[in-house]
Amino acid sequence: LKRCENQKRMGIMSVGAPAPGMNSFFRYLTRLMLNEGHVVYGINDGFRGFSKNKIEEIDWMTVNGWAQIGGCMLGTCRDLPKTDQILEDIMRGIEDYKLSTIVICGGFEAYRAMILIDNAMKKNPSRFAKLGIQWFVAPATISNNLPFTTASLGCDKALNNMMTATDMIKQSSIGYCNRVF
Repeated sequence: LKRCENQKRMGIMSVGAPAPGMNSFFRYLTRLMLNEGHVVYGINDGFRGFSKNKIEEIDWMTVNGWAQIGGCMLGTCRDLPKTDQILEDIMRGIEDYKLSTIVICGGFEAYRAMILIDNAMKKNPSRFAKLGIQWFVAPATISNNLPFTTASLGCDKALNNMMTATDMIKQSSIGYCNRVF
């Protein structure tokens, strides 16, 4: 794998409930970034893990097999960065690992977290500006009801699973007489 001049150090994490496709997304993003010469850190258990320094460098093989596994291999949590202490712990993690980018995969909690972080940035712009951090949210929910998105990770997989289950029920019901399904 190559190392580039403008190497980025990216943190990836999930917030909220797990959705189908999260592991595939993290696998793809990790391998894409590594292939471009960047460094990727997995932040385990959302903001709770971030504030407790549960951060580890992820390599190519760490994400091997993640595409076939449900849930979220990084772990996820609905806790949000609501207190100044949690925000300070997160800022310390960003500084310690020299992160330049954070990608959050999640639903409404991810959106709410970004609002809280944006408010904190407005409250203390000099602290955040010196870090030069970029934040991104990848929408992931099975209900596909996030504002400003037309599709989210997890929605298509959930619908396909429901259709498969419905087809199986229909197939098994064909053999029964005098039953309505």
